[in-house]
Amino acid sequence: KKPPPNPYPSAIKEIQAEEKKFIHERFTNPKILEIVEKMKQERAASMQERAKMRR
Repeated sequence: KKPPPNPYPSAIKEIQAEEKKFIHERFTNPKILEIVEKMKQERAASMQERAKMRR
């Protein structure tokens, strides 16, 4: 005998299904990629500054 369907569906799965389109957009939207590149450059610059201060 097959058990009845779960009356309490996973809230996490529902949220992930809603966010899926935004996650895909994060990697394909040129504006977002531009922001990511800028943040990477800023982070690299701050890491270099820290390295200079430690000397």
